[in-house]
Amino acid sequence: MSWDTVVIRRLLLGAAVSVVLFTVGIVGLGWKPYVVTSESMSPTLHAGDLILVDPTATSLAVYEIVTYTDPRGLVTHRVVAQAEDGTFTVKGDANQRADARPIERRQVIGPVRLILPHVGWPVVQLRTHPFKVAGGALILAIVWPRRRLLRIFVLGGLVAVVAMVPTTGARPTDAISPGASTPGVRPAGVLTPGANHPEFTPGVLHTGRVYVLAATSP
Repeated sequence: MSWDTVVIRRLLLGAAVSVVLFTVGIVGLGWKPYVVTSESMSPTLHAGDLILVDPTATSLAVYEIVTYTDPRGLVTHRVVAQAEDGTFTVKGDANQRADARPIERRQVIGPVRLILPHVGWPVVQLRTHPFKVAGGALILAIVWPRRRLLRIFVLGGLVAVVAMVPTTGARPTDAISPGASTPGVRPAGVLTPGANHPEFTPGVLHTGRVYVLAATSP
């Protein structure tokens, strides 16, 4: 089996698993999908990750990751403190300091419940390099055999579905720590609690409430 065939199969498998979880989360639980577009939450979240947010949550806890509305758009950061007046202090895991402005409960869409690594990567690429993506797709359509091309069409259809998902990122003023982690290769595998991930230390992860489509051994 050729290398490119293996890659395509793994991509299709990962996409299929992600779509199932995506559908269950949205249809069955009423969660909302968003694509992460910045590195302010690394190593917990990376640009290109797809997250499912629970808008039905009735309470928020310190250390939970939440998606909320901001004058500049949608932001996904972690709750690090709650004041007596009910407002929340939030911070990106990779940022040197907490956000200057606290947020109110009415701004919060909900806490993050599921992380699907890399699933939203095509969305980020389409929005940042649309002509390169279009050119690459055209080249594949010309040079690849039909059977492989069919797989690409299937994968492309899944990408098209994900491409309709809203995006969430950091405030433009966020400063990323020089020591912050950069994205790594995290192939889709099994669904595991966030507590099982070494990069999610107990001090920054509200364990038991976030699940991740995690990497598996080859």
